[in-house]
Amino acid sequence: KGIPGKSTSVVGTNRWLEYPASPLFEGAYIATLDQHETGPISDRFKTTFNYQADVNVAYAYDMVALTAGIASAAGPTGFNRQVFENPNGFRGST
Repeated sequence: KGIPGKSTSVVGTNRWLEYPASPLFEGAYIATLDQHETGPISDRFKTTFNYQADVNVAYAYDMVALTAGIASAAGPTGFNRQVFENPNGFRGST
């Protein structure tokens, strides 16, 4: 079961929880909302767009923030495995 090889991890969205999962994805990590981290994002989003942010807004925000942070700190060469797998790196809302 799961993905062959112990060096591979799969990350999915909380939408995976809505449907029966394939045994192939056993052991996958699921990115869900951290309610303690979404307050400022949700408040700004609601003020700007006049509707409540959902999980897709949080995913998009995290991806833009992560990408911009790496580009700003390390430039184009910063997009590598070592940076993405750093356990002390980015803390997002998902």
